[in-house]
Amino acid sequence: MKRGRASYKWEFAIGTTSRVPSTYTHYLIADFDGGTLADVFRRIQHIKGIRHVFVQKTEHGWHLYTDLMLEFPKLILLLHKIGADKTWVNIGRTRGYFFLADKSAVILPWPVERMIIHAKEEGKERNT
Repeated sequence: MKRGRASYKWEFAIGTTSRVPSTYTHYLIADFDGGTLADVFRRIQHIKGIRHVFVQKTEHGWHLYTDLMLEFPKLILLLHKIGADKTWVNIGRTRGYFFLADKSAVILPWPVERMIIHAKEEGKERNT
């Protein structure tokens, strides 16, 4: 689990990444703090190309999963534009992909990359 809300450091997490399998593109996924479900949809209603959307309630807000594929730099710009959590965006930019830890099973009708993260004692991640 997380050690402090802002640190985003996990000892163990199962989740979904933004990476589109077998491509160099990324799905639009996002972490939003606070707000309502209607707020999430208002943030993305102007984005062209989204065919499927899945939204999951979290302890502090919402996780958004879409099938919109983008190049990584364009995804970063879009995440800032729609108001995704800034700390989460910065962590993803550093990693080279975005990661949403599943609060409960997330089954999406498009191919996604699933990941398990184990934190090492010195705080670095080992991805399996």
